[in-house]
Amino acid sequence: MIYPLSFFEVRYLKLKIGQILFLEIEPITEKDKKDVSFYKTRISDIENNYISIETPTNEDGEYKYLYDGDEIFVRFSSEDNIKYAFSSFVIGTKKEIIEQFLIKKPSSQEIIHIDDRNYLRVPAQLEIAVKLFSQVRFLAKTIDISGGGLAFICEEDINIQDSISCWLLIKHKNELQHIPFEGKIIRTKKIDTEKTKVMVYYRNIDEEDRRAIIRYCFDRQFELRKK
Repeated sequence: MIYPLSFFEVRYLKLKIGQILFLEIEPITEKDKKDVSFYKTRISDIENNYISIETPTNEDGEYKYLYDGDEIFVRFSSEDNIKYAFSSFVIGTKKEIIEQFLIKKPSSQEIIHIDDRNYLRVPAQLEIAVKLFSQVRFLAKTIDISGGGLAFICEEDINIQDSISCWLLIKHKNELQHIPFEGKIIRTKKIDTEKTKVMVYYRNIDEEDRRAIIRYCFDRQFELRKK
């Protein structure tokens, strides 16, 4: 499940120097989208407005240079192994003994509690109906989906932290299923002058419907592996 932090979690959760972070880096080109963009790094310093991190590496030990404006999704674990995540972006570099990258420090409201099972994310083009708080309604297509959230492309103006109501159409064992949920926008990115990529986490969803989405994701992953 994914949900905002409670009062007690906000009070006691602290990012620490030396803490391991796992980064998902937003692909820049169409070619990059075919590659897995997951990297590991470590916090080297924490200031009021930014976090310094070491150069990220992938599972093969290859380094990843970051550039100003790069968008990243960060995951980390607390001392009692509870998983958390937040969105951020690169704001600069700092050269000391080794070069460090500076990323925007999240507020407590921007950190969410996650469940690992929700991060089986698969590419999928599914129909989704969206209603904004402003009562604007439109249809869109997802580009990927997981048990914790999804991403879609639209032409409407949408802001981070906006709440939306959605109806998702999935197919399981040749049966169509409509899944309603309330979501929250956690990231947006302009694709071109007209289209925006929108990333949503499920803020309010029936757990039976979530399990249906997770089943779909496993089936979809199996289907992709056969190709």
